[in-house]
Amino acid sequence: MPHQQHIVDVAYELNGDDRLKYDEIVLTVMRQSGKTSLVRAKTIWRCTTGQAQFGADQVSVYLAQKRQDARKKLQRDFVPKLRHATANGDFREVRDTRSIPTEASDWKLSMNNGQEQIMFGPSSFLQIETPNREAGHGDTIDDATIDEAFAHRDDEIEQALNPTMLTRRDKQLWVVSAAGDDKSFYFWPKIRDGRRSVEAGETSNVAYFEWSLPPEADIDDEDAWWEHHPALGRTIELDTLQRELAKARRRTDEDGEDLFRRSNCNQWVRTPIMSDDDRPRVINSGTWGARVFEQASIVGDLALGIDQSPQFRTHYLSVSGRCQDGRFLSEVVHQQSSVMGLEDRIEEALLRYNPVKVAWDDGASRVLAPMIRRAVGDERKAILMPLSGRDWSAACESYLTAIMENTMCHLNQDWLTLAVEGADKKHRGDSWVWDRLTASSDIAGLCAATAAHRAIESYTPPVDEDEEFYVY
Repeated sequence: MPHQQHIVDVAYELNGDDRLKYDEIVLTVMRQSGKTSLVRAKTIWRCTTGQAQFGADQVSVYLAQKRQDARKKLQRDFVPKLRHATANGDFREVRDTRSIPTEASDWKLSMNNGQEQIMFGPSSFLQIETPNREAGHGDTIDDATIDEAFAHRDDEIEQALNPTMLTRRDKQLWVVSAAGDDKSFYFWPKIRDGRRSVEAGETSNVAYFEWSLPPEADIDDEDAWWEHHPALGRTIELDTLQRELAKARRRTDEDGEDLFRRSNCNQWVRTPIMSDDDRPRVINSGTWGARVFEQASIVGDLALGIDQSPQFRTHYLSVSGRCQDGRFLSEVVHQQSSVMGLEDRIEEALLRYNPVKVAWDDGASRVLAPMIRRAVGDERKAILMPLSGRDWSAACESYLTAIMENTMCHLNQDWLTLAVEGADKKHRGDSWVWDRLTASSDIAGLCAATAAHRAIESYTPPVDEDEEFYVY
């Protein structure tokens, strides 16, 4: 495919002294975009045709998440393709246990435990390694590939490989993966640094390649897929992506679409917190403190928001409505650490506050929906407002906007203030939601307040058609 050709054209550029220009290649691309076939082709080329340029004793190492994953890749991917090429006359497989390959295009497979490798010619090897601090120990390595790099939690693999490649003239490390998550402490810095270098126009010994949908792209926009997905129309069809997206959205948990974004859009929904500097406050303490109005009280219609935190096992009720100065008041009115008795507390809140709407995040708090519906029942006039997908994103953005633009106030409650201090964002294309996983505190109170605010700001009082009016 064109993007594969572009990668190898750049990766194997030479300096003026005929040495490889880049000793590290970072590649991040959507899944099913030819990553495996590219790695296989460049690795076998290095051990065969590459002998003429780099020397007859090439050692190429392949590492995956686990050794068994690398073994499976060798046995089920590399070897069948080699045997297919052998049948076409491009290679010769040596099967005699007492013989060794003599030409660069001769190869011999060993799948003995701990010695899984393919020997090319008399002294070049493609071998797998265990991805740990002992990787490559005792070897001299020319070419190494760390596949599925998102799965590694630290850089101990690279630190183990570096000494084995130190003396090689044309060494090259390939780091390859789709997007990771908040635990991808090894791969994320390479993405971050690669993007910064590209944006700044810097040159170095690292070649950085990325194909992904931009964060602001709409994943329902087919034109965006055609523009940014390098394998679309070649090895993957449009209707396949559409089915995968529909399947992701049918999942009952909130991570379904996130998995689609990671795998099929190569988007980082969550990124690791590498240091305190990487955790910016979504709402800074100065702005939040300036919104305190301890004498505020709701003077009109209000809405009730309900949320739970599976992580902290807490449940919150919050109300929101306009107070005496015209701003929306955000107030937490109940918190409890068990679901026991929660339905009774909801009924009590309905009686006390008589909300015009009852809202909740229909992703993380969907399990509460039956309880909420029973509590509201058919007799009360409260409108039920489950918020999911784009509606929940809009609710989160609206709450933040209200704080930043001073159209909301609060009572300086610890429950809400602590939630705001620990809040983090999870991006979804050009929108975002409160991130429950990476938040440094319990944000269920903030989510309940967010739901209540969205419900009341979108409420339109019914018009009494029987009311008399006069025109003068």
